[in-house]
Amino acid sequence: MQSSYIRTIDRIITKYEGSYGWDKGDPGGPTKYGITCYDLAEHRHQKMTSMSAWAKTVQGMTLAEADDIYAVKYAVGVRYNDLPLGVDACMLDYAINSGVSRPLTVARAMLRVKGSGMDQTLLDAIKKSDPDYFIRTMDAERLAFMHAIKHG
Repeated sequence: MQSSYIRTIDRIITKYEGSYGWDKGDPGGPTKYGITCYDLAEHRHQKMTSMSAWAKTVQGMTLAEADDIYAVKYAVGVRYNDLPLGVDACMLDYAINSGVSRPLTVARAMLRVKGSGMDQTLLDAIKKSDPDYFIRTMDAERLAFMHAIKHG
């Protein structure tokens, strides 16, 4: 991983995600370091049974395992290491908070690239785009999306 990845993920975990918590109103259920019980079950190739059954397992998750989940699921999903500086963190953060497919779909729409997922065509288009424009536009769309969810 790029050194920027380590700084980015450390900041996400320490500044925004934190330690164990379970907000009963949050559909993600028990969460630690920003990793939900669903992410942990998927990472361990186990069936997610119930939030209550996974609460202690999530509580016991190590920071190293959370780091591995971020790297394997989110960073690889958006091809973090192949993205321009700044765009990499923008895409990773959006993927963590809205699922890997969301920022990829948005990037395709922004850059008018047909297809789905992260392929070489999309990656090339992202690299050719102005990073400041890309980040501003992605962040504006993300904010609008989050408002729509909250007020929808």
